[in-house]
Amino acid sequence: MINNNLFAKQIEEFNQQIDIIKSVCGVSTAESIEILKAYKLNEIKCELVQISCRLEKQI
Repeated sequence: MINNNLFAKQIEEFNQQIDIIKSVCGVSTAESIEILKAYKLNEIKCELVQISCRLEKQI
C-alpha cells in the first residue's frame, strides 16, 4: 500500500527541485525535468558502482 503522505512529500520535493533548477539555470520546466532526470540517473549509477565494488571485495 502506498503511503500518500510520503508520496505527497516526494512530489513537493520534486517540484521544489524543479523550481530551483528553473531559477538558477534560467530554463523551462521541461528542461528542468530533463536536468533533474539526468542527475537522478547519475546518482543511481554511482550507487550501483559502489554496490558492485563492495560485492567484488566480498568475493
